Amino acid sequence: SSVDPLVMLRAPNFDSVLSWRQLQEQKLVARTGKGTTDAQIARLIMHYERLTRQVLAKLAPSATILVKLRSDQTIAALIC
Repeated sequence: SSVDPLVMLRAPNFDSVLSWRQLQEQKLVARTGKGTTDAQIARLIMHYERLTRQVLAKLAPSATILVKLRSDQTIAALIC
């Protein structure tokens, strides 16, 4: 039987995750006039930060491909 590859993206830090999500939401608001506030986004990111850190600590070492990202969302490294 075959095993599906596990590809993981790793942001440089949670400040970057917050900035990326806020930018995504700003684009949505510009397009639709509706979206989530910065405070709501910050709360969401904070809520999932602990879980994300645990997943990265446990699964990243066994990932088939780990994609490390820079704060500008470009690829810093591919670890296979």
